[in-house]
Amino acid sequence: IIGNRPNTYTFTKALAEHVLIKQSGSLPVAIVRPSIVTAAWHEPIPGWVDNLNGPTGMIAGAGKGVLRTILCYRDLVADLVPVDVAINLLISVAWHTATAS
Repeated sequence: IIGNRPNTYTFTKALAEHVLIKQSGSLPVAIVRPSIVTAAWHEPIPGWVDNLNGPTGMIAGAGKGVLRTILCYRDLVADLVPVDVAINLLISVAWHTATAS
């Protein structure tokens, strides 16, 4: 059922996007897909975060000295974006989508 998708998470995201586009009619619609969202860069304060899920937990653990080693590959890139940058992008995209002619 998920076709060539790697997991059900990506499948359900694609399904929701498909339904949104199909059902939007004449409403302007934009889909924003931020990558891995991490702690704030500036707003509300630098480093603000409300959970320790994903990479934030790893960063916190490494910073506290609890996590001392991590198996990783030097040639891979972790595409991280601060939460305030992602939110500012969402606001900008919403404005642009609503005001575009």
